[in-house]
Amino acid sequence: DALSHIDIFSDFQITKAKDFLAIVDKETYSKGDLIVKKDTEGDKFFIIVSGNVVIEGVAAEGKGYGTYEYFGESSLILNQRRSADVVAATDVVAYSIEKNAFLNFIQGSSLTAMFKNLALIREENSWTVLSESETFRQLTSSQKTQLEAVMKVADFNSNHKLIEEGKPFDRAYIIKEGIVDVSKKGQTVATLKKGDFVGEIFPLQKHGNSNYTFNSQTPVRLFAIEREDMVHYLQKNPRVYMSLIYFYEENL
Repeated sequence: DALSHIDIFSDFQITKAKDFLAIVDKETYSKGDLIVKKDTEGDKFFIIVSGNVVIEGVAAEGKGYGTYEYFGESSLILNQRRSADVVAATDVVAYSIEKNAFLNFIQGSSLTAMFKNLALIREENSWTVLSESETFRQLTSSQKTQLEAVMKVADFNSNHKLIEEGKPFDRAYIIKEGIVDVSKKGQTVATLKKGDFVGEIFPLQKHGNSNYTFNSQTPVRLFAIEREDMVHYLQKNPRVYMSLIYFYEENL
């Protein structure tokens, strides 16, 4: 039953769900218990059945997960040591899956590429960028994870038109590093910085023409999101859609 509540597993067939239940172990932790120790070998994937955990470490400060969320996949996918401590913030019940069983379970499915992308994008401090963003900091940890899973890194030199006024566009961006100017009819109307969203939601959704030009003022490193991925994400998270619409009404 827990599998159906987890976004990445929600479309799995019932036979796959039975395979999952056959490989999990149930674990319990008391508040304050150390679940994962930094710099140890990654040996398990965890899904929280109840309770909350917090990720402790400089790079992951303020990061936490709750019921029906998961953690521990990065070190398994990238074959690296654990990057941070994971501590039970409350009493926790979790499902754990041993490394080889986890890798075999996701093999041949879309989850392999998704988990690999998620692990790589988190090495770019994507969680911190989203958490400090005026636009995205109110997202739940699950919503951040869903967004991270469809982001790719993109680099552009200064004076590059990311999106051009009067033309359709197929990608939106979140700024990791650098500055982007927003202009309309040749006049600058806003300047975007780290954590800001680059693009307009309604034209992106409808594949319509942009009302603005988004141009890199400096060299930029961005998190790029393809139109179909963004549309699918917003359909699952309508409150995020409304917050992005509100952001542009207020700032442009």
